[in-house]
Amino acid sequence: MWGLSFSGLVLIFAIHLWASFDNSLLGFQKIINLPLLSEYNFSLMLGVDGFSLIFLLLTAFLFPICFLASSAVHYAPKQFIAYLLLLEILLILTFTCLDLFFFYVFFESLLIPMFIIIGE
Repeated sequence: MWGLSFSGLVLIFAIHLWASFDNSLLGFQKIINLPLLSEYNFSLMLGVDGFSLIFLLLTAFLFPICFLASSAVHYAPKQFIAYLLLLEILLILTFTCLDLFFFYVFFESLLIPMFIIIGE
């Protein structure tokens, strides 16, 4: 139930993001800059454009369905839900990242929970 409720909150947030998205503007919207190492000017920038918004909505729509379908998992269900949540978070970070380095890190990090889920 925790996974489904978290994924439902992500879906509500994605629908709100889609409703507040302005199609007439070009470029990225809702940009968030999170400074990590300010002395080296190293920061994580997240934002959404029209293309990434589609993938964000698709991710937010599919994961509650995945959590509902995962009720049939009987071998280590808590770990399975945790890996699905990690996969959802990494997908959202991948689709909203504006920096090439962090995009690479998040995209490659997706392989770890996918490998574990497929291997079970």
